[in-house]
Amino acid sequence: MFYNLFLPFLFLSLLPKMVYQCLWQGKYRKNFLGRLGFGFSQIPLRKKLIWIHAPSLGETKAVASLAKLIRDKAKDYTLLVTSTTETGYEEAKKSIPFADHYLYLPFDFSWIIRPIVKRLRPAFVLLCESDFWYNFLDECKKRGAFIALANGKLSERSLDRHLKAPFISKHLFSKVDLFCLQSQTYSTRFQKLGLSADKIHITGNIKLDTLSSGLNPAELKLWKRQFHLNNHLSITFGSSHAGEELLILEVMERLWQDHPDIKLFLVPRHPERFSEVAALLKKKQIKFVSYSNRQFCTGEEQVIFIDAVGILKHCYQVGDIAIVGGSFIDSVGGHNIIEPCYFGKPVLYGPHMFSQPDLVVAMKEFRAGIQTNDCDLASILLNLMHSEDERNRLGNAGIKLINAMRGASERTFSIICNFFPF
Repeated sequence: MFYNLFLPFLFLSLLPKMVYQCLWQGKYRKNFLGRLGFGFSQIPLRKKLIWIHAPSLGETKAVASLAKLIRDKAKDYTLLVTSTTETGYEEAKKSIPFADHYLYLPFDFSWIIRPIVKRLRPAFVLLCESDFWYNFLDECKKRGAFIALANGKLSERSLDRHLKAPFISKHLFSKVDLFCLQSQTYSTRFQKLGLSADKIHITGNIKLDTLSSGLNPAELKLWKRQFHLNNHLSITFGSSHAGEELLILEVMERLWQDHPDIKLFLVPRHPERFSEVAALLKKKQIKFVSYSNRQFCTGEEQVIFIDAVGILKHCYQVGDIAIVGGSFIDSVGGHNIIEPCYFGKPVLYGPHMFSQPDLVVAMKEFRAGIQTNDCDLASILLNLMHSEDERNRLGNAGIKLINAMRGASERTFSIICNFFPF
């Protein structure tokens, strides 16, 4: 098959970049053996298997509430959760603690995937959002698995790519038995690829069901005390990518001229970039303290640099204003702009949100956030800093948004149960 002929060439073309990232950024060091299929032989075969795959951190957080519903219903099954990234793997252990096994999804080479699936013979496979691998799906389907997509979406860019290779796309998506999608927008896109409408169900965005416990009052007080925030406004820039740190630092340098006490929580999206961001802060001679060295915080720092994973929600909770990254550069398409709404925080986000169109629609409908560009970011921040009423209005609107749009996990679970008897 063309796919299996093409895949080795793709892997070889990416190998130099992977080696560089491994040696110089630390990426892949923890998951490379897992991506080769190590660990699956340790899974016992006494029970039927449910296999949930959520590639990265965001998808793992999203699927946690649905995974809990499945676990409660299917107590006699073995529950396996796989991830693609290291952050997703760590989040799986944290957000889905009731699973039996946590592993990395292997590279999609048939010689790696086939013996694993042949041995495990999963009864039910759940994919989250948009991570489709042909050999994995094909082998699962050959062994009789029921395959469902939860919180499904399809970007315009992905649609265009699939339309250019309809034969491959038809075979790929024919392996999936049930598509539970976030919105009508995605339903229309999948149907353009020839999917039967009978397979498609619009269930909403399960990311909105992820109840974030956040910091308790004592923990919140500790955070504010250790970073000297009690009398200062603070801004959280979450999930930043290359180029966005420089943008926000230049904006903050303008604000610091008249408001030197403002604090910035800077939270890069990928841990392999921590050293790069720290080097940028040093180069610009900005006073900062890293989270890993927070015991040395003096209160003179302008930036609290978060060099840790899994605490972005705490930074949103502690901060007074949230800015969600991945949206000020045109290569990512945005991240979860709803997350700060759980804590009643005003949300700012950039113009490039093509991966999250429905979240933008919801945000604008409830007027819970502000979409802006690079040029206007400083002035909008300044207005919010001077208007506690406007910050509260946006924050309260965000809480209303969350309350109005919950329930997608239950709807997805109900539809899955109609098709697969756990």
